[in-house]
Amino acid sequence: MNSLVPPTTGEAVPLAGAAAGRLALPDPSPDELPWPAFLREVVLSPSEVDVDVLELVAVVDSEGIKGFWEITYLPSDGQAGQAILRVAAKETSKSSHRLSLDQQSLARILREQEVHIRWWECPEGRSFPINVTAAARTALPISPGTGRPAEQHLIAYYQGRVTWEDLFPDPDGNNTSSHDGVDDDDPSGVDTSRIQSYIVREFVEALKGINDDLKTAAHSPKACMRLALLGSVSPIALARRVLEAADSDERTPTATGFQLVEILGCLDAARRYDASPLFQDDWLTLVDEAAAKVAAM
Repeated sequence: MNSLVPPTTGEAVPLAGAAAGRLALPDPSPDELPWPAFLREVVLSPSEVDVDVLELVAVVDSEGIKGFWEITYLPSDGQAGQAILRVAAKETSKSSHRLSLDQQSLARILREQEVHIRWWECPEGRSFPINVTAAARTALPISPGTGRPAEQHLIAYYQGRVTWEDLFPDPDGNNTSSHDGVDDDDPSGVDTSRIQSYIVREFVEALKGINDDLKTAAHSPKACMRLALLGSVSPIALARRVLEAADSDERTPTATGFQLVEILGCLDAARRYDASPLFQDDWLTLVDEAAAKVAAM
């Protein structure tokens, strides 16, 4: 047994009380902050009205609520965070609360990844993590400060006139434009944005790019497949922009129907693309999901 004991280094210090001042005592443990046990989760989830819009959802155990509680942004510079949701003691029967977020609020929440919770037992509050539902992942901004690419920007991407980096530039880079190389007007000076024949022609020229992009995605990991089929730059995103143009009377029913059917044709062709054997089933499932969404449109 003695051979297993490592040799001592230096002179032993007898613990007889005479070593006071010669030993460093451990720092006292900080008091444990109370935890809002009534709050089950805070998540980002697609809106029940528009799947492209994310909402903050707080799920609670209403039976465990004994008083007021609120959600705020994280405090900064010693100042209390701005309130996002306040629930009075008499309003504690709901099991969930959905909060609409504008782009600025969403960007802040994604950057901080936490909110601050104050409740009747802990008025000073504590931070609480935010999760993201699986359905919300494709609606998340690709990079901070960027919104959803417009139809002409998606067309330009599929035509090869702009790159992914042009659509979603590095927020810390020198390039402040999110759509460099995309001209909204014709070089002749004529505004063609509402001329149906021009719109359809540009769309037809993008179809090959859509097919090529999907062929590449078929050999990618599942996360990349999902982005290419259902993300911010995908046939689904393009179909939604087309439908929005129709809803605002910027697109004729004939042109809208043509575009949606052609997008559906690209997805139908994608079912026959050779994917990695490991992800073949995932590819077919995602293609079917995307096709069903376009068919519903």
